Amino acid sequence: MTTFRLRAGSCLLLSDGAQCADLRRSGKSVLLSQVADDKRSRRPGATVAELNFELADLAFVTGPEQLERLVLERLGDTRHQVGYAILDEVQLVPGFEAAVNSPRARGGVSVFVSGSNASLFSDELATRLAGRYVENLGRTLSPSSLVRYLAGRGRKIAADTIYSYLRALTGALLFNQVRRFDIRGKDVLARLDKYYATDLGIVASKHVGTGPGSGDVLENAVFAELAKRGFEVFAGRAATREIDFVAVRDGTPRYVQVAYLLATPVVVEREFGAFAAIRDSYPRFVISADPLTSDRDGIRHLSLEEFLVFPPPELA
Repeated sequence: MTTFRLRAGSCLLLSDGAQCADLRRSGKSVLLSQVADDKRSRRPGATVAELNFELADLAFVTGPEQLERLVLERLGDTRHQVGYAILDEVQLVPGFEAAVNSPRARGGVSVFVSGSNASLFSDELATRLAGRYVENLGRTLSPSSLVRYLAGRGRKIAADTIYSYLRALTGALLFNQVRRFDIRGKDVLARLDKYYATDLGIVASKHVGTGPGSGDVLENAVFAELAKRGFEVFAGRAATREIDFVAVRDGTPRYVQVAYLLATPVVVEREFGAFAAIRDSYPRFVISADPLTSDRDGIRHLSLEEFLVFPPPELA
């Protein structure tokens, strides 16, 4: 079972589908308790291990080996049933990063983690859990365009400075970098990456336009699910056309376009036509919130519900 993380405020969650808002002193422990209750009610055969490391009776856990042993003891045999490990204030255990990933690697276990310490948001944790987490909403970003934009408003800044800020923002886990992939050249492009905000509140707090729309949120849901299923996800480019996602697993790409609704012929042509420049025969999909779907030219059209609940084998 793939594990992923959603970070927001002082909260870090590793799970198979949980979501988290900006939670500073507002009840992360209660939220995790509710998650535990939800898992028990939805999956009666599942084992749920709840551990709060602020409690005195867990003070004996002073390292990753003890943490892993305790989690496995509480979960028992997970070969024939799903196990959920819910670890609250886990930063109090030195070296917890190694122990958090170990139960997941054994299979059959999803891990939820919360904490209030900034050390949770570290590059070390990101490295240890690389490929096993996802984060929110993406936009293509050109530092050169930002330089020109600011220059037009009388503010001078070097592109290298913007890159330094981007590295700091991704290092602090406020944003996540998604590399761009040249489909025809089969190569990762050096510039114009997408950056996914950890929390949509970051956008809303700045009152940029009307904020993310339904299509943006749907795209984020598809991205999160693809990453959770073990795909390495890129933003694709074929000639002059953009492909929302190139999802690669076992060396095989799948091409995915995402739209809120295919409401007009223009939108239909735009979404299905995005694949026109691709000359290989790898699977292609359009995902939308339309209740009715219609395939076209060998391209599968999936409703969001179908993608999330009954995905085709190529995207499962």
